[in-house]
Amino acid sequence: MIKLFNNLNKSKLLFINNNFKNNLNNIKFFNNQSTTFLTFNKNINNNVLFKNKQPQVFNFSTNSNPSTTTITTTTTTIESNEFVNIGRKGDEIFESEIFSHFNKSDPNSNFYKFKFQTADATISEKEILELIKNEPNNNLYYQKLGAHIGVNGTTILNGKEVNQLDLYLIQIENNPREKSVFFSLFVYMKEYLNLEQVTLLNGEVVTLKQCLIKEIANDPNHIESHLLLFTLMDHLIDDTIEIYYYIDSLTNEEYKSTFDQLDINIDAVADGGGGGGGAISTKIISGEKVLVKKLRKLDLLSNVIAIDKYNARALDLLNYIMMEGNSEIYIGKKLLTIYEVSHNNYLINKDNDPLSIYYYSEQLNPWYAVFINERGDHVSKLSLLIEGITKFPEFPNFYFKLASILNNNNQYVKFKKINTNNTNNNNNNNNNNNNNNNNNDDSEEFIEMNRNDLLRKGVGIINDNKDLYLKADMGEYYYEFARYLGLNDTVKFIDFNDTVEKEFNKKQLYIKSIEALEGSLDVPVHELLLLMSSNETVIVKGKPHSIIDVSKIPHYDGTVERLLANIYKKDNNIEQFKKYNQIYLNKRLKVIDNFILVIQENPTVTHNFSALGTLLEKNEKVTINGKPFGKIDLFLHAIHSDPNESGSYHKLAREFPNFDSKITLLDGKIKTKLELQSETLLYNPHSLYDYATQSIPQFDNFNDSTKSWAMRDCLCRVISMDPLYTNAYLKLAIEMYNYSIDECLIPSITIDTPFIYFKDQLKFSRKQLLIKFLELSQIDFEYNQTDNLLALYHLSLEMDKNNINNINNNNNNNNNNIDINNNNNNNNNKKEKEEIQFGKTKKEILLSIIEKDETFSRVYSELSSLLPIETQYDQIIELMVKAIKVESDINILSNHYYKLSQYLKDKNEKVKLDNGLLMNKQQLLVESIELAPRSNNHSLAYHSLANLLTNSTDTIELFGRQLNQSELFELALKNSQNFSDSLKIKSNQILNHTKNLFF
Repeated sequence: MIKLFNNLNKSKLLFINNNFKNNLNNIKFFNNQSTTFLTFNKNINNNVLFKNKQPQVFNFSTNSNPSTTTITTTTTTIESNEFVNIGRKGDEIFESEIFSHFNKSDPNSNFYKFKFQTADATISEKEILELIKNEPNNNLYYQKLGAHIGVNGTTILNGKEVNQLDLYLIQIENNPREKSVFFSLFVYMKEYLNLEQVTLLNGEVVTLKQCLIKEIANDPNHIESHLLLFTLMDHLIDDTIEIYYYIDSLTNEEYKSTFDQLDINIDAVADGGGGGGGAISTKIISGEKVLVKKLRKLDLLSNVIAIDKYNARALDLLNYIMMEGNSEIYIGKKLLTIYEVSHNNYLINKDNDPLSIYYYSEQLNPWYAVFINERGDHVSKLSLLIEGITKFPEFPNFYFKLASILNNNNQYVKFKKINTNNTNNNNNNNNNNNNNNNNNDDSEEFIEMNRNDLLRKGVGIINDNKDLYLKADMGEYYYEFARYLGLNDTVKFIDFNDTVEKEFNKKQLYIKSIEALEGSLDVPVHELLLLMSSNETVIVKGKPHSIIDVSKIPHYDGTVERLLANIYKKDNNIEQFKKYNQIYLNKRLKVIDNFILVIQENPTVTHNFSALGTLLEKNEKVTINGKPFGKIDLFLHAIHSDPNESGSYHKLAREFPNFDSKITLLDGKIKTKLELQSETLLYNPHSLYDYATQSIPQFDNFNDSTKSWAMRDCLCRVISMDPLYTNAYLKLAIEMYNYSIDECLIPSITIDTPFIYFKDQLKFSRKQLLIKFLELSQIDFEYNQTDNLLALYHLSLEMDKNNINNINNNNNNNNNNIDINNNNNNNNNKKEKEEIQFGKTKKEILLSIIEKDETFSRVYSELSSLLPIETQYDQIIELMVKAIKVESDINILSNHYYKLSQYLKDKNEKVKLDNGLLMNKQQLLVESIELAPRSNNHSLAYHSLANLLTNSTDTIELFGRQLNQSELFELALKNSQNFSDSLKIKSNQILNHTKNLFF
């Protein structure tokens, strides 16, 4: 999951670089004659990634073109099935080829072929021997002779029997700096003689590695030698090798561009400098002065990119390595970004390699398109995944990733129907429900799939190719199936190694994911814990597991103690809560120290700055390389390191209270909070949520109802971007309640992605929004009791009213609780069936809120509404007095005064408040209006005041003015019209206002 959900667990960002570095020390090659295997001892599982590519022919010659070398022989084309298995990580196999120049027109192959020239029919072997006799130093004649004798043939030269190897050794003796001669020797040694080393005619012993090093010295642009040398080295980071360049090569125009990019020049020798990969020195080799540079295995790929930034093989390998977490890759002094590598890899390999599309899609936002100059059009994550499915329909990762982007089963993706050889029962069953659409183009068939359809398709591909996949490859599918399921929802599919469709709930899927990903640290332990109570056990791998047992399953556990503390807190186990909260607090300090160490070692990794900033408290500071850093400093540094990383913008914006607050970035630019939010407003749900809930309410040039419209519009879009954005549901439901909006529509975000749409319009009532919030809050790591109680209160407002037959208020100095008991009498049989939500009736929900927070005044007010005034008048008054006593918010308090005034039987009756004041109906109404003078909700209060006056000359003092009945009725009408008119203002006014400012 780490590659799919970067914000799942901040502790992952802490350890990934060191773990990757340490595990690379375990890389080992096993070299045989025909195959080379590379294994990664790393416990991170990914889906099996397969490539289906055609063999490619490579011509080798000694022409001036450095990319070709001819091994001359009478033998016909010889094929070699040599590849590198570049990553056996747990149960994953990722195949990647090892070498060649790989021209751009046909770059990919799991196989390479050496195509040898046939003998020159215009000249005989005898004639070639005569030419050699006359010109013994002309290597061209030795090559022609080799073509005649063949790979295994011999001939008599100068009275001695010589074979193909002897001819190569003679050529090297004649001109050891001739291009391609050492590479040709390498190929012959490895492919036909299976030799690890040979002795040159001058007595020097050269290994396979040294052949390639010498070829690079003769031809610094020889890409094949760089890539083959890469395969012969062991550790990506720790294994090093010395490459040397002849001094005269530095002034050769043919290599100038390469050396410039690698920052290699004569001046670098004087100061021992040079670009990434090590310092430069000099030495004498065979009587000639050379520059020597120490390179890591990884730097060989950087050199290839310096020679040809579109080299398919180097891009393929680099892209994989960088996706695994190694970000310290330089070309000279220039840091090579994963985006640049993924971009170029996609351009070159997109028609041959599904991974090139997949890797590039990982760098893009689902709802934001980027312009590709080389293609002249826009692409987004979604469009790339659709392209991947179209080109490689049997590559399951595309379905998996696309499913993770679609928010729910109401949202569909539409693409051209793909005819594949492999079909599966899963998809046959599923696609019966998906009718092909021919509306847009009668000549083409289209298919539509929702997220579960896509997941079932991916599972079906794996089931149809069991010989290529392992059960571990299902782990992420189980996780993704579970992620959007409701607490009481289930999903059906044919499981791995199964033949019939079965039904699974959310908890079962997380358990199956953990079991399938055994040995990986990327397992959904936190997600499973959030579904468990403190005393619950589940069966994992056939054994019962408590929450403590589950928490001990190996995983990225940086915050598991905090999670355990929250579980115990929700279950009112205060002792265990304190225990694990303290463990978390102690561990947090160690995590901060680890972040500091990682940042000091790897200052280019932007995510570490942002993650550490998130971990720090408001005024907390840490010292990095002797300098103090607070939250704001860390976010500023993250933005400066990577201006395209969206998360740091909204995190920085959150640190400022006002939308017009200003901050100076490290590049000197001054930004307001609103401008920081606008950087990612259209494609980052966090930025849009903050804009809706923090900035819009501060816009003084719009009235409250207009701002509410805009907030609701933004919050609907937040849910569309991220249906697991818990707080958006609650905030949206409250705004709808405040303005009596019963239902909202969730838009389909279609920025440059017209193939994403809602088959059926997605609607939410207020009750559905609140239920969704409460479901998500139960599995939300950042559980907030205050928000949870607020949601329960609003949910109670949406439930059917139920009679409460008796309220006994035991109100004394030591106990302010209210006990509510139902009398079992005949009237109970006449009651309508009570609505149940989360196992409770409306009454039970309200009482449970008071149990956890006695100051929640609106609960007392709502309870009063449920009582029959004819029989329980005194209890009603007491509840409202209690509500006024515990409330501090003036707007809510205003509503309580108005409601209490309406309960009083006549204008002369008085009620005694908790502070001792006696107030009649008129005084309560005046207090209600004057507490919140800017509110548009006082129409009924003005109307009630007017009705208290019996003749036209009577007045009531309000805001220091004496108002008669006519004036009060006028205010009531005006207040009502303002409220009604404001609801008609379109919600996108503020959005357009902001868009005009910043876009």
